[in-house]
Amino acid sequence: MGTRGLPRIGLRGVCCRQGSVDGAQCPYGTHVRVNGIVKYGRDVMTKAKGQRPQRELLSRYGRITSWYASLSVRADRPRGHPPGRESRASILFEGEFTEAVRGVARFLIQVSPTEKPDIGNAVVPNVGAFISVKPELQGMVDVTECEFQRLLTISASGRVAWCFVAFTVPFYRSALIVSIDFSTRALDGGE
Repeated sequence: MGTRGLPRIGLRGVCCRQGSVDGAQCPYGTHVRVNGIVKYGRDVMTKAKGQRPQRELLSRYGRITSWYASLSVRADRPRGHPPGRESRASILFEGEFTEAVRGVARFLIQVSPTEKPDIGNAVVPNVGAFISVKPELQGMVDVTECEFQRLLTISASGRVAWCFVAFTVPFYRSALIVSIDFSTRALDGGE
């Protein structure tokens, strides 16, 4: 020990001079003994560098109780740019999952067309996200124009009844949607 009861610093780091058992970290947090070998510095961390966290996936069936379609068109002249026109269409599905997620079963999922939907830039490839978990799960999904037209046709015929959603475990009140399916067939196989 150095002066004033502080540990003495040597070439290999802080020396605790206490006989630590395997798997125990030294009291100063500088090294750990594993199988009789003392590891210092970055080796003390439990996760290896470059190791990605594995996200558990949840899946739920949902009964769609209602849906709404909307179309918005706007013209704008951003400063320094020529005037332009934008349009945005979407379908909003409301319903309840057959099994609750963190005590919440009600969901709102908005589906919108885009020219080129991407799979996100997160660790888990995704088609959308739940942006809020409470008071209901609020999700957003982007699809191609063709897929949107098919879904709108099924919805307008009054036959869309169920959805199946696979998503990551909610983390900080949001989750990534890995896949989503809309169906006219009920869980038990009936129409």
